[in-house]
Amino acid sequence: MALATAFIATAGSSSAFAAVHHSRAASPPIHARKAATALYVSGYAPAQFLHGYALDQLACTGDVAHPCGSGQTVGIIDAYDDPTVEADLQTFDAQFGLPTCTIANGCLSVATPQGLPPADPTWAGEISLDVQWIHAIAPGARILLVESIDRYSDNLLAAVDYAVSHGASVVSMSWGGAETSDETADDSHFRASGVSFVAASGDKGSGTQYPAASPYVIGVGGTSLPLDASGALTGPETAWSGSGGGASVYETQPAFQANFGIAGAMRSIPDVSLDGDPTTGVAVYDSTPFNGTTGWYQFGGTSASTAEWAGLLAMANSLRTSPLTSTPGALYQAATGSAYAADYRDITLGANGNCGTACSAGPGYDLVTGLGSPLGSGLIPFLAPGAAPAPTPTPTPTPTPTPTPTPTPTPTPTPTPTPAPTPTPTPRPTPSPTPTPMPTPTPTPVPSQSMYTLDAFGGLYPDGQSPTFYAGVLWQNWNIARSAALLPDARGGYVLDGYGGLHPFGSAPAASGAAYFPNFDIARDVALLPGTASPQGYVLDGWGGLHQFGGALAPRATGYWKNWDIARRVVILSDGTGGYVLDGWGGLHEFAVGSNPMPPSITNFAYWPNWSIARGIALTPGATRASVSGVTLDGWGGVHQFGSAGAITGLSGLWVNWDIARAVSLSADSSAAQLRGWVLDGWGGIHAFGGAPPVPSGGYWPNRDVAKQLLTH
Repeated sequence: MALATAFIATAGSSSAFAAVHHSRAASPPIHARKAATALYVSGYAPAQFLHGYALDQLACTGDVAHPCGSGQTVGIIDAYDDPTVEADLQTFDAQFGLPTCTIANGCLSVATPQGLPPADPTWAGEISLDVQWIHAIAPGARILLVESIDRYSDNLLAAVDYAVSHGASVVSMSWGGAETSDETADDSHFRASGVSFVAASGDKGSGTQYPAASPYVIGVGGTSLPLDASGALTGPETAWSGSGGGASVYETQPAFQANFGIAGAMRSIPDVSLDGDPTTGVAVYDSTPFNGTTGWYQFGGTSASTAEWAGLLAMANSLRTSPLTSTPGALYQAATGSAYAADYRDITLGANGNCGTACSAGPGYDLVTGLGSPLGSGLIPFLAPGAAPAPTPTPTPTPTPTPTPTPTPTPTPTPTPTPAPTPTPTPRPTPSPTPTPMPTPTPTPVPSQSMYTLDAFGGLYPDGQSPTFYAGVLWQNWNIARSAALLPDARGGYVLDGYGGLHPFGSAPAASGAAYFPNFDIARDVALLPGTASPQGYVLDGWGGLHQFGGALAPRATGYWKNWDIARRVVILSDGTGGYVLDGWGGLHEFAVGSNPMPPSITNFAYWPNWSIARGIALTPGATRASVSGVTLDGWGGVHQFGSAGAITGLSGLWVNWDIARAVSLSADSSAAQLRGWVLDGWGGIHAFGGAPPVPSGGYWPNRDVAKQLLTH
């Protein structure tokens, strides 16, 4: 289904985007590869597509807690109404095992700022394609579908403005029209800071259209992508004959193209490409009747590649500290020098017409496929440094070559039996943002308690009363720090990176015998054994494996989930005989140290089956096998007691529908009867509960979800 919509200027209209807006309609030329079928039989599945472009190599594709696109809003601009858009997306998600995306859970929003449009079967197909494939590539992103009241340019551009004003960091426009002499006046719609705009280059072969021709928009062309069932290439990716491209008649060449060495004085499109050939198209479900049929289709066109690029940019934004700005220029920088081969697949075969070089793909930039198609394993880290790092942060003394988690695999586990769930919060798979959490107040902290905040880059920030070990970042712009632990005397400790590297600070010696997983972001937490002459402890991997270091005895664990990144935190009892692993659903799994008896099984914990929302755990000081108590933390800031612990009181941080809480810690004077402590939010705010004194944040980063762990002693 080639859904790159064309604006049609009728008689009497001097411009598709003229000052007088009458008679300038758009209609999507739909090209379905095959007739609809009741069951899914053809069209690439998301897993095939992601593998075909090396997007499945990124850590976020396997991160249940923070899937690709998390924290971003993608604005989709289309005309008319698709009355079945939500139901169709649910069918698509169920078929391919994607996270549920609904209006109720905040993942999907449908806006009709110009009034409810009438339904239109052809535009409904476009909407289904856009929504389903943006969600497939960036399942963590919020989708804002803005439906224009009709297919006229003034209303479509007003819908663009609406999406920008309502928080979209990426705007997808799978439509376009003939260029006209006054189109530059409309470029102002695409000059918003912190927003990337993508538009289809067209499906009619050689030629240009607007808004893809705007220098503030990423013009997206199409390719033909031959894949096998696993997503591996079965031949070269080539230019699609329908891919629009050429030199603009009215837009002058932007600096990013001139600096790249593209010949000519005018703007060239496309900038980039993706699979657009309907014969190598993607699967889409549409139950609004199209040509009298409903069901599964195989669709293509530059509208498909446009939506897919929108998802890719949302993925990149979610791994950055702030959304991309001036994105077209950044894409050309990614194709400069040796970076080109790592970031793009240069398309050198195929043509979109019979006009010689101008209609033929070739080495480097061309007017059929632009810079080429993306290689996610290279391009995303370029746009978001640290997204899929290749080098190790710093060497670790005794690395082991491959991850070998602990030895009791279970094929398809359920993390724990389902106990009675606690009342807060009501599970929703994709929480939607709520108002900003307030910064932590700043009265005098308790002098006897050391407290530090760990950020994603490895920085440790004291609360103002504690000694400073170091400040700032260890791995600038690389979100690789996962956890940290203080020595019993609080004079040092270790920072854990995602590969399992343990990095000492203060008086801590180098960690010996630590597990290490180069280029595999799977380490999740670290805990130290109490009462040892030299530092000993365990690193927890995402599968539940516990890896001893410093001479610690081998553990005997009850929770292990091979190939499932679901383990979140580990804690050790004060007697050093064992501890507990927290899984993402809130389950608690006991383990024993060496030959010690297994700690008691906990059954009264908060539990959210099929929802990875658990974020932290803390044991009551002095907890032993004989008396276990503590708290777990959910992503909304809810603190839940377990074991013999009493009720939580005075909770000052709770953000319903907003996954922003990151860690929990109990004060040194806490007891099972009186739980006192603090919750750390992702911005670094520290929120007291149970009567614990308020403390100033060691580090506070408004609007940046970078805080990882709260260390107290």
